Amino acid sequence: MDSGTYSLVVSVIQPIVFSCGGLGDVSLEDGLYAYTGSARGTGGFSRVNRHLRVLRGEHDVRKWHVDYLDGHPEVEAYAVVKSKAGECEVAEALDGDHEGVEGFGCSDCGCSSHLHQVDSVETVAAAHSRGSPVVSVKSYTSPRL
Repeated sequence: MDSGTYSLVVSVIQPIVFSCGGLGDVSLEDGLYAYTGSARGTGGFSRVNRHLRVLRGEHDVRKWHVDYLDGHPEVEAYAVVKSKAGECEVAEALDGDHEGVEGFGCSDCGCSSHLHQVDSVETVAAAHSRGSPVVSVKSYTSPRL
């Protein structure tokens, strides 16, 4: 699978407030969060590798809302879920049961948010499965919550 939709699941180790470009200050409680994005353009899922470089502190360009989150020292990679489902389909599926951060990562669509606090990676995989039978899950670390 070279392209599709991904959800980057990150662990926020303790409550944080961070400046997020035009969105302003964003406050997050500790826990797991899923950022859902499209990997249908140039490079496909290589976009996920860019997120991981920002999380590791190897890339400090802040272009998208998620870059501001990924670059915070109290945030670490937890897992990535990939599928052929639609980006907004997955975000809307998560929206039904999980609190989203209003306006985060969705300036190019009609969704209310593409960043949701979630209880597990399985929840995120289930949201992907609603629109696609193909789901890939890769874990990176266990959360330090």
